[in-house]
This record gives sequence, structure tokens and C-alpha cells, in this order.
Amino acid sequence: NRLREIYFNNNKFEIIKSFYFSNLTQLVAIFLAFNQISSINPKSFSNLINLNSLDLSHNCLFRLDKKIFENTHNLKYLNLSHNLFKTIDVSYLNKLTDLNLANNLIDYFSLSNESTISKLNLEDNYFLRSLYINKLKLLSLNLNNNNNLNIEKSIF
Repeated sequence: NRLREIYFNNNKFEIIKSFYFSNLTQLVAIFLAFNQISSINPKSFSNLINLNSLDLSHNCLFRLDKKIFENTHNLKYLNLSHNLFKTIDVSYLNKLTDLNLANNLIDYFSLSNESTISKLNLEDNYFLRSLYINKLKLLSLNLNNNNNLNIEKSIF
């Protein structure tokens, strides 16, 4: 199959099952925004070695199993904005350059020194209290509307 992009925005998906994309190995972009997704099978994206853009914004996600991204070694853009995440670990996504976590419930966020992220959006995470992003390759950082953010020492 030669399909490169797929758009499933504004549907009523609640679960992403393992077989949805299993035969679409040439996909580079998946758009699943504005659904009601609360669960993603860990094997849903396992055959998508060319995937570089994934939009899961405006859903009901609060947790992601690391196995979901096991073979997505080329993932560069990940949009998880407008979900229910309190914390999230993306340290294992070693090619990720653009991460959008705006409008979640994140209270603590940390990135390792090895992170490749150059654009990070943490806007409107009202509960964000602690942030560690030292020595990163960031070119763009959005921390707008984080009323509880307390910067006690240099985070840069």
C-alpha cells in the first residue's frame, strides 16, 4: 500500500486497535485529533517505521505505554495537546524534535540532556509546578498560562 498520510480527525474513535494501521507500512503521518480516544493498543503503530508525524490532540488520553512507539524510530512531531496527561515520559523518542503538550494536567515535566526536542509547547498546564529542561537544544519554548509554575533556580 502506498498511502502516506491518513486523516481520521473528528470521528468518535475511543480505542485505537492494533490492526488499524498494520498494513499501511508507508505511512508518514497520522491525524487522529478531535476524537474520544482513551486507549491505544501497544502494537497500533508497530509496523510504521516511516512514521514521522502523529497528531493525537483533543482526545481523552491520560497514559501512553512506551511500547506504542517501539518501532517508530523516525517520529519527529508528536501532538498530545488537549488530553488528560498528568505526567509523560518521552525520553525514549530519540528523534523527536517537536512536542506539543499544551492544555493537559501536567504538574511536573523533565527532559534529559540527550533530548533532541527543539520545539516544546507546555502552554496551559495549570498544574505545572516543576520543570527541568537544562542543557537542551530548544529553539522554541511555550510556557504561557502556567499560573502555578514556580521557578526556584535556572531551568535553562
